[in-house]
Amino acid sequence: MPRMRTLEETYKYLKAADPDTCLTPYSLRRMVKQGDIPAIKSGKKYLLNLDLLDDFFNKEIQPPNNFKPGAIRRISER
Repeated sequence: MPRMRTLEETYKYLKAADPDTCLTPYSLRRMVKQGDIPAIKSGKKYLLNLDLLDDFFNKEIQPPNNFKPGAIRRISER
């Protein structure tokens, strides 16, 4: 059975696991709303699967294909 938690409970879980985390409740909520972190909406609350969240934060981050260390890259104008 998945360990489902609300945003607040998830933040407390992450804070207990890493007291020095720079992650804030606001940034966690923003990542959920943007779809970066998988979540289920139940009424007005979001529920997060702690096992999937651990996998999300433990995955290796890959740089973009056009990334060149030490090079200046153009930022697109809006």
